[in-house]
Amino acid sequence: TMSEHAAEFEVHIAARPETVFSLFVDQAAFAQWMGAQMGVATIEPRVGGSVRVDYGGGWKIASGEIVELAAPERFSFTWGYEDGQPFAVGSTRVDITLAATDTGTRLTLRHSGLPSEVAAREHGSGWRLYTGILAHIAAAQRHMQGLVIEAAGAVEQVHQHVRVPWRVTKDGETMFTGANVATIGPDGRFTSVVGFTDS
Repeated sequence: TMSEHAAEFEVHIAARPETVFSLFVDQAAFAQWMGAQMGVATIEPRVGGSVRVDYGGGWKIASGEIVELAAPERFSFTWGYEDGQPFAVGSTRVDITLAATDTGTRLTLRHSGLPSEVAAREHGSGWRLYTGILAHIAAAQRHMQGLVIEAAGAVEQVHQHVRVPWRVTKDGETMFTGANVATIGPDGRFTSVVGFTDS
């Protein structure tokens, strides 16, 4: 039976639900935000399709199966680690719901069936990091029509600080590059984000 431990939170994204949902079902877009730690993220966007992230360096491979895909409001999949630690493939479930708001989208993520409170806390922090990257990409698509913002290297984290390098392209040509630096509070939420462009 599934454990009662879960991670759950909401993120506001300054983009329409259709834009946010497209980042789940487009392979290249999914690879951008879920592979942002220099991993390789792949998705087969259909019920029964696979979701897989190889975090690289021989560290961990996480995977699951899509159990619900309802554009543009719901995306659900099983989740676990191929080595079985800290929990096995298929043993937990991630449910993401998107709801339109006056200023964009409210994304609610619930990762249920986790084996412990520690796993819930750690995975909640991880999902907050990845959905923060997703929110950034979605908002950029809304405000920078014709331009594409994408990850430009590994996400680096030192204690409560995270650095996310990015580049903006148009028609495949790099227009400019930069990085955002975020501070993560004790509850795992971003307390500040500052963006820098390279000269």
